[in-house]
Amino acid sequence: PAPAPEAGGFTAALNAALQASAGELLALLPGHARLSADALLEIAERFAADTALELVYTDEDRMDEAGRRRDPVFKPEWSPAFALSGLFPGQLAVLRRTRAVALGGFAGSLDQVPWYDLLLRLGDSLAPAQVAHVPLVCYHADAGVPAELALAAPAYEQARRALAAAAARRGWAAAPFLPEAGHHRRLCFHQLRWSGDVLAQLPVTIVIPTRDRLHLLQECIELLEETVDWRHVRLVIVDDHSRDADAVRYLGRIQQRPDLRCTVVRLADPHAPFNYSRLVNAALPHLDTPLVLHLNNDVNALAPGWLEAMAGWFTQADVGVVGAKLVFPDRTLNHTGIVIGPHGGLADTPFARIEAAKAPVAWHEAAREVSAVTGACLLTRTSLYRQLGGFDEQDFGVAYNDVDYCLRVRSAGQRVLYTPQAKLMHWGSATRGVTFDESEHIAWLDRYPGYRDPYFSPHWRLDGARLRCCSDVSARVGRAGRLRLLLLTHNLNLEGAPLFLLEYATWMARDAGFTLEVLAAQDGPLRSAYEALGARLTVIPLGPLFAARDAAAFDRELAALGERIDWSGVDLVVGNTLLSFWGILLARAAGRPSLFYIHESTSVFRCFEGSLNLALHPRVHAALGGATRTLFLCKATRAYHADDNLRGNFRTVPSWIRLDGIEHFRTRHSKADMRRKHGFRDDEVIVANIGTVCERKGQ
Repeated sequence: PAPAPEAGGFTAALNAALQASAGELLALLPGHARLSADALLEIAERFAADTALELVYTDEDRMDEAGRRRDPVFKPEWSPAFALSGLFPGQLAVLRRTRAVALGGFAGSLDQVPWYDLLLRLGDSLAPAQVAHVPLVCYHADAGVPAELALAAPAYEQARRALAAAAARRGWAAAPFLPEAGHHRRLCFHQLRWSGDVLAQLPVTIVIPTRDRLHLLQECIELLEETVDWRHVRLVIVDDHSRDADAVRYLGRIQQRPDLRCTVVRLADPHAPFNYSRLVNAALPHLDTPLVLHLNNDVNALAPGWLEAMAGWFTQADVGVVGAKLVFPDRTLNHTGIVIGPHGGLADTPFARIEAAKAPVAWHEAAREVSAVTGACLLTRTSLYRQLGGFDEQDFGVAYNDVDYCLRVRSAGQRVLYTPQAKLMHWGSATRGVTFDESEHIAWLDRYPGYRDPYFSPHWRLDGARLRCCSDVSARVGRAGRLRLLLLTHNLNLEGAPLFLLEYATWMARDAGFTLEVLAAQDGPLRSAYEALGARLTVIPLGPLFAARDAAAFDRELAALGERIDWSGVDLVVGNTLLSFWGILLARAAGRPSLFYIHESTSVFRCFEGSLNLALHPRVHAALGGATRTLFLCKATRAYHADDNLRGNFRTVPSWIRLDGIEHFRTRHSKADMRRKHGFRDDEVIVANIGTVCERKGQ
């Protein structure tokens, strides 16, 4: 329970309001806060759908008096370690009023940080399943109110006391402190410094794989000697059959040192190809400590306390892996946790090679849960490592072994953490260089298809190493219901673009349950396929429209076309190819959203040369720039029309392949049958070009 409130003051007023309130849900907002129109509905829906929820939080940004928004904060899913900092879950976090009352309300001595303290007390017994994240910007801070806080403000000390009390309640041997970044940026957030005695409770074996490159190994070990307590640390060096005489002599001598407990291990086959997973797994029989640290030989410790900063988290039973903050020799960021998915489903390290001062504090200065950390400096429980069979030697001998291990740890119900309090320098692939094996990429995608990283918001995308706002994420789609689509096509022939639209329409009708109306400029054999989908199909000759001699005549013909459409039955207009530009103009005039699919890798002038008066070409450009979304199947096609992307409405949406159809065909036709059908011998090598290959399409 919280300390009793003082006789008067801010927290006394808060507690009085808490007791007097009849509402079921509770939030504490600053006076300058603004909420989105549906913020309360989004939150209430989450609580109504799950009676076990204790906490719901949303994304946020900053808004000025003119309504201009900036600095979005797209948050991860629930992260208990991150919540300790005070940087998360943010301003709009809501809990049940009865729970706040049961916790004792607001602490009288913490009037500057009452909500932070209350959330910490809630977090003492909060399970991840009791928290929900609304991944929508529902809260707008006043952009005119500084985010910085003067270092003399009492909130810093009160926040430190609140976190110290939380650590004491949870039995953690850790003390809060204001990080250097907090001082420099005047941000009130705290981190934990674990007791220096933690290694006596949780000794560590450091495993270092190496081969030749003696100067790297020597520097790595010399800096370990300056920063770790060897009384509680063992060393296992896995030598991948070094050939350099000096390296071999060094490895022989280091095992004889009385001040180190060091074992050198070698694989049985000196000619085996490089397999990092096999190297680190070779240390397994020699592990007799509760924790094991994988450390690359090109990683240098920078200051004492880094190993304690990692090991301290393992006093929490549900922590399975902890990774460190790594920097390059120029002190730019190297590793601050790994995200999975935004780069074609693969793994990435945001802000690599970026100066720390130019990266968000929350990303690299606060301990937090992540999906994975790099194996260059990875601490894990020895028992868990054995239980999971170590790193995967079969599929991930060189790449993805660390990320795969972390995901298996998470699947086992354990947390993976990143901590900036362990800061080391990483030269980066100095021993073996950078390798690429496409089979490991394929194995990764096969094992984790469509993995959704819970700690990387879908509203972010990666632009190189930087995060950019992704503006084409679907939201609230369930509220749209079954849409009524108006599809536009220049003909119904068995051609590429009309067939594309038919596949599109098939999914919309059969899978999404949408109703379809189709306007075609020319009839053709695809009519029956559309009618089988239940689509209402109308052929509308466009000759008069395209024959217009000037803008006035064009507008009259366009208005006449618009009068033939019952707009009350249209939710979305989908134009297919540049030739359907007229429908996008009608949609805009009728106040309906539109999607404009462009297939033509040519300019507007070349496409309409001879078929549309040159004076009317600006109408096509207006459709490209005015559609809700103008969509291209490849970047090369999009490049032709880049000058019309004035509103940022262009998107590249790669086309699709029906994998299930391919698999169905493959199961019904043997390779031998297909060779006989097409006249190939069994021993002939066949090179197939799939689809059209055209330079102007960038293929």
